[in-house]
Amino acid sequence: MKAALTSVDVCVLAEELDKKLKNSRIENIHQVSDEEFVFGLYKKEKIELAAAPNFACITNYKRSIPREATNLVMQLRKHLRGCFIRKIIQHDFDRVIEIEISGKGDYTLIIELFSKGNLILLRNEKIIWILKSQKWRDRTLRPGMAYEYPPAVLNPLTIGDKDFLKIIKNSGKSIVKTLAMDFSLGGLYAEELCLDAKIEKEKNANELTEKELAAVQNSFFNLIKKIKSESIPQIIFENKRQVDVIPFELQFYKNSESKKFDSFNEAVDEYFSNVEIARVDETAETSKSKAIERLEKQLEIQRKTLEELKEKSAEYRSAGDTIYQNMHKIQTTIDEIKKLRQEGLTDSEIREKLKLKSLDKYELVVEI
Repeated sequence: MKAALTSVDVCVLAEELDKKLKNSRIENIHQVSDEEFVFGLYKKEKIELAAAPNFACITNYKRSIPREATNLVMQLRKHLRGCFIRKIIQHDFDRVIEIEISGKGDYTLIIELFSKGNLILLRNEKIIWILKSQKWRDRTLRPGMAYEYPPAVLNPLTIGDKDFLKIIKNSGKSIVKTLAMDFSLGGLYAEELCLDAKIEKEKNANELTEKELAAVQNSFFNLIKKIKSESIPQIIFENKRQVDVIPFELQFYKNSESKKFDSFNEAVDEYFSNVEIARVDETAETSKSKAIERLEKQLEIQRKTLEELKEKSAEYRSAGDTIYQNMHKIQTTIDEIKKLRQEGLTDSEIREKLKLKSLDKYELVVEI
């Protein structure tokens, strides 16, 4: 099951978001789960933009809004509420969405959709807000630091015929790995090109015949045209369960059940929002179950303690009744002990003389 957007997905999605959200006003911001934020926007009508570390989209799904805003939300509101979205782009065919914002100042909201993902707010190219600080071998993300983009990847949208053939012929990998890694297409679209070109995907790229080279080259540039223009978005199902969301039809899924949408954003919204809302509900239900389990354990301990106290209470009540019934004997014994103490007898001598024994089952111990 697809867990995050690919570079191809981000390319198509960013263009749609730019058309729909450009010049919209940011009216409010909510943090609806640990890592998902919803931006309340207005552009002729109210719009909600959901942003999380694995997807972003205009959403028609209502999330539960917390009663109290988190510190992270308050910081974002301070900077962005009342500002306008000016531009939304994909950064260099990477899984990075940039949202340019102006109003109280010029800001860039970065949505990183790779690895564990992140949301970062920049001003003058410095990080002023970040969902989670991170450190890699080649870069560090922390408030106050200059933002560094991830290492650059090849942008297949700008490549020409000569460079395409050069990369293929100089590759020491299989054709599917070359297309996936060297051309930044990822596994699904690399396999799609091999299917379309009718090439064995495990064949070494530098061993392709001229005919095979021409076929894969033609398939590659047809895919680029689809990315730039064609859009028949759909969600793919297997055994009635959604497994992928794609911006256009693929041979790879020609025998799979699918549901088509008018826009890729709508498909992304249905695919990811359903998953995210279900995850949040499951997390809430798990937390609720754990809380109930914890309270039940506390209740059981309290019940045991209550039973023990009841037993001790009955025991003490019985002791009290015995003392009350023998009050005259006890007082007489105390008076006798005082008298013997005055005569100079030790405790052992007094005990021997009086031969103190138990009153019923309780031993009388008197300290004078």
